[in-house]
Amino acid sequence: MLTKPKPRSKLIELRKGKGFTQQQMAKLLHVNRATYANYETGYRNPSLTNVIEMKKILGTTDDTIFL
Repeated sequence: MLTKPKPRSKLIELRKGKGFTQQQMAKLLHVNRATYANYETGYRNPSLTNVIEMKKILGTTDDTIFL
């Protein structure tokens, strides 16, 4: 049986704290909104390049936002 991915609450919290929508984050990362939404829900993992970009955009060095 497959386990359901856990939402990445810290990622969501940081995005909202910066005042970004999922659409805005997706545009900054050059992905579509559905792909970005899947990063937040844990259904997909971002590329290393996008991880680095997200951390810059969100102003964090904390890797636990993706756990």
